[in-house]
Amino acid sequence: MTGTQRIIVKRAGPAANLRLESVSCPAPGPGEVLIEVEAGGVAFADVMLRLGVYPGFRPPITPGFDAVGRIMALGGEVTGFAVGQRVAAMLIVGGYATHVLADPAWIVPAPEDVASELIAAAILNYVTAYQMLTRSAQVERGDSILVHGAAGGVGTALLDLARDLGLRAFGTASRGKHAMVSGFGATAIDYKADDFVATTRAIGGVQAVFDHIGGAHLLRSLRALRPSGAVVSYGAYGVFKDGRISPVGGAKALLARLGLDPMRLLSDSDSLVGYGIGVQRDQRNRAFREDFAAVMGLLDAGRIAPAIDCVLPLAKAREAQERLQSAGASGKIVLKMTDGGGVR
Repeated sequence: MTGTQRIIVKRAGPAANLRLESVSCPAPGPGEVLIEVEAGGVAFADVMLRLGVYPGFRPPITPGFDAVGRIMALGGEVTGFAVGQRVAAMLIVGGYATHVLADPAWIVPAPEDVASELIAAAILNYVTAYQMLTRSAQVERGDSILVHGAAGGVGTALLDLARDLGLRAFGTASRGKHAMVSGFGATAIDYKADDFVATTRAIGGVQAVFDHIGGAHLLRSLRALRPSGAVVSYGAYGVFKDGRISPVGGAKALLARLGLDPMRLLSDSDSLVGYGIGVQRDQRNRAFREDFAAVMGLLDAGRIAPAIDCVLPLAKAREAQERLQSAGASGKIVLKMTDGGGVR
C-alpha cells in the first residue's frame, strides 16, 4: 500500500512547528474506514490544536477537522459504505494528510460532481452553521440574525444558509470585507466604526446572534437580542492575541461571565447557548449525521455556494494557518491533496 504524507505538530507553538512528513499508510482496523483524501479545510480550531490549547488534545498531533475523499479500504464490521465511494468526514484531528482513518459514524456520502475544495469548505463550517441555526437558535423563516466575523468561514456559511432559509441577516466585518457580506444579501456592519447593538435595536433586535469572539463581547451580543432571542457562542477568538492566549482576554472573559445578569435573561426569555461540534458528533450522532447529510444535499443541489479564500497544497499548511491567524482570510482556506472530483 502507498505511503502517506501528513502534517505533524510535535511541540506546541508557532506555525513554524507544522512539519510535513512521510509515513506508512495506515491500515483500517475493525470499525474503521481508510480514506484517500482529496482536500480538507483549515480552521481556527486547528490553530488551537497547534498551540496545545484545544480541549482534550495535545501535540504531537496532526491537525485537520475535516476531509473529503474516496474510501480505499474497509475494516471488519463496517457496513453501509463501499470501496471507491466518495465521502465527507468530520475528523476533529488528522485531516492534514493524504490518507486518514475514520469511524463510519463520522462520514456521509459526498456529491460526485462537486469540486473537492467546495465540499471541504462545506463540511466543518456549514454543518456548524446549519446546526446552530436550526437546532441551537431554532430560527424560523422571516427572523433576523446577527453574525459576527461575517466574512470568515463559519460567518459566510451562516449568511449563505440564512439566505436559503429566508432570514434577514446582519454581519459584522472590517470595511474591506463588506462587499463579500453584502454579496450574500446581508447588511454589513463595520465592527470598528459602527455600533452593532444600535443597528440591530433600531429594528427591535434580532432573534439570534452568532458569536465566535466570546468574553465581554457576549454581553454586547445579548443586548442586540429581541425578547426570546438567543446568543449562540461557538468560540473564544477574543482570548487570543498574536497567536497566544492573552491574559487580558482571559480576564475579560471571566469578567463577562460574572457580568451576566440571569434575571434579565429570565425576564426577557433570552438564552445564551454554547455550541461545540465535537460534542454534537459524538454525543448526538444521529442528529449530527442527519444535518451533515442535509448540508451535502444543499451543496449537491446548488442551493449553497461556499466562499473560498484560497486553495493551497498540503506542504503550505504553515502559510494557511498564518493567513487564518492574521484575520486576512475572506471565506474558507482549503488544503488540496489530490485532483479528485469534478468541477461544477
